[in-house]
Amino acid sequence: MTLASTCFIDCFTHAGGHKTKQTVALKRSILAVLIAGATNLGLTRMSETPESL
Repeated sequence: MTLASTCFIDCFTHAGGHKTKQTVALKRSILAVLIAGATNLGLTRMSETPESL
């Protein structure tokens, strides 16, 4: 099962309250924020991780 098959990421809307086109970069950012929060890594440390991971 892949992320695309679950449509999980499509449940998120823009903070401004309107639906925006979800680019690959936006989807990656949403997932990074969720992972940072779920692992207690935090946004600062998460932003310091290499792009290649």
